[in-house]
Amino acid sequence: MSPTTTNLLSRLVIVCLLIVSLIGSFSAAAPVELIALKRAPAKTAATEVASKPTTTSLSVGHVTPTANKVSPTTHTSSKSPTSSTIACPRSGKGGSSTGCNPSSNKCPSSETIADYLKQHTKIGPNTVFYSSPVPAAQAGAVAQQLNPQGNYFSNLITSEMQLQWLEECGPGPEQDKLTPRISKAIALASSGTAYLVIEQDKQPKSTSIWMKDEFPTLQRNEQITEVKQVIYGDGDGKGLENAKVIWTKGQQPMLPASTADE
Repeated sequence: MSPTTTNLLSRLVIVCLLIVSLIGSFSAAAPVELIALKRAPAKTAATEVASKPTTTSLSVGHVTPTANKVSPTTHTSSKSPTSSTIACPRSGKGGSSTGCNPSSNKCPSSETIADYLKQHTKIGPNTVFYSSPVPAAQAGAVAQQLNPQGNYFSNLITSEMQLQWLEECGPGPEQDKLTPRISKAIALASSGTAYLVIEQDKQPKSTSIWMKDEFPTLQRNEQITEVKQVIYGDGDGKGLENAKVIWTKGQQPMLPASTADE
């Protein structure tokens, strides 16, 4: 073989060896790359699963039961209906006071109610009282026959006034004091002749408001001259013509004083 041929063969062998070496290097590296590619998705999936609850919670604005719970403090922070929010009866003409004290949680006294009646109603002579079972309407019928026309509970005390005073009394048994105090107040504010309407042969009971509060107060009222009794449903139909005087000013003995303000 010529030297030239020998050199070419040598170079060819070297090239073949280089090719084989390169192929071997590629074959050895390939499994590592494939393993890396296979492991990478597994790691990414695991990371996503681990972080998913946190990501979901934030994305939807999830609130845990603890975070969403309203504490008792929040419930009680709104203003409660304390006595300071209770309304009083509206003032009368000229803006004069009703004597109401909304922060007291106590019923107005009979004197306070009497002052209010004197200022804002036509109470005076010929006040008509009545005792159960006589209906209020009958007291009104008697009042209309008097001259000057008289007054009675229902045309002196409106339902609105009673409700507003009840609010001032506050809840509970304190409210039971209001009706006796209103009745006593009417007796305090009356003058001249007062009338009591009863049923035939049915005298008021000793426990009635008339016997405990109204009549004793009329007896002590210096403006009252006499108290007359009218029979409701009088058999002869004369009514007022048969009215009987049952008390005159200064007459003794008097009934025990009313305890309505105690």
